[in-house]
Amino acid sequence: MRPVFAQRGEDLDHESPPQLQQTKNDLLVVSPPFFPGKMHPPLTLHRHPMCAEIIEEFQKCHLEHPVAKFFGECTELKIKLDRCFRQEKALKRKANFEQSKKLKERLQVLRKESAEN
Repeated sequence: MRPVFAQRGEDLDHESPPQLQQTKNDLLVVSPPFFPGKMHPPLTLHRHPMCAEIIEEFQKCHLEHPVAKFFGECTELKIKLDRCFRQEKALKRKANFEQSKKLKERLQVLRKESAEN
C-alpha cells in the first residue's frame, strides 16, 4: 500500500485517523493505520526464534524481487513479520513481568528478615 499525499489542512478519507510519517515542505506523508511503516528490528534468527521461518521467507522475497519489493511485493510478509514480532514481544514482556514479581517477593522477604534482626 502506497502512502497518501495531501495538502496541509486537507481532509483525508480514512475510516480511522491516519498516522503522520513525515512532513516535507507543503505535503504531509500519511500511512494507513494498518501499515505503520516503521522499520523492523535487525532480522537475526538467533534473536527471534519464534519468527525464524517468516524472517527467512521475507529475506528470500527481498532477494528474489530486488525492484518489486519497493512496490509492495513483500508487504504481506512484512505485515506477518510485524505481527510475529509483536507476539514475541508480548511473550517476553509477560515472562519479564513474572520474573520481576518473583524478585519483588524475594526482596520483601529479605527486607522483613533484616527488619526483624
